[in-house]
Amino acid sequence: EDCEDNALHAALDCSDLFNLNAIGLACGNTPRGYHGYNILYVKDKGFMFWEPQRANGFGADPFRLHEHNYALDKVLI
Repeated sequence: EDCEDNALHAALDCSDLFNLNAIGLACGNTPRGYHGYNILYVKDKGFMFWEPQRANGFGADPFRLHEHNYALDKVLI
């Protein structure tokens, strides 16, 4: 599957299953090249990234912007 599709599915699932709307699709440069992932708002932490593809190593927990060398280019919320 395409990384942007995975990120979009994750955002839609959060909205549909959990009634959450503070997650969006993000795209930008990563150590593995240009990539789609999620951006979400976490209370007391602000905006963070979340990797929907566990094969990339960061799928379990949200991480801070620019951590793991993820650089934001575009966001769809």
